[in-house]
Amino acid sequence: MTNAEFSATRQRLFLSQVDLGKIVDAVRSTINDYESGYRKVPDRVEKALKELSEWRENALKTAIETIGGQIKKRKKSPSAIALVWYSDPADWLEIGEAERYFRPRQSVLAAVKKRYGDRVRLIAFNRADYLAWLGDRADSEPLRSAWALAQAGEIDPSPPII
Repeated sequence: MTNAEFSATRQRLFLSQVDLGKIVDAVRSTINDYESGYRKVPDRVEKALKELSEWRENALKTAIETIGGQIKKRKKSPSAIALVWYSDPADWLEIGEAERYFRPRQSVLAAVKKRYGDRVRLIAFNRADYLAWLGDRADSEPLRSAWALAQAGEIDPSPPII
């Protein structure tokens, strides 16, 4: 992997040099050295970046297939597809996700939004609003998706009974 490929891959994953450094146990200046060509990218670092890139590509492919299918089904009654956008990794980590995938997930959502435009709405997660909507139900990813749809005005705003 060249230094330019390394830098482009990191940026495509929405990772800062500090973010990537945390993942591969390196300081920001070391990541900068890899990108500027002052140091060769070690195999273990290249492998970690490639793994994240593969995760992103698989997640993006799945998202495009799923959303494309939903859009086809809704041709007669077009409505937006709502996806939850997390600004704070802590909110996403609560549902059992791995921290290393937080920024790559954001890059997937941005790519989906770019591809589908107004047919996809990114709903910023708001903890207080979500918890008020959730009530005494157990938190889950499907309920967060339902909350996003309610925020987008696509479904009844009351939480579903599961």
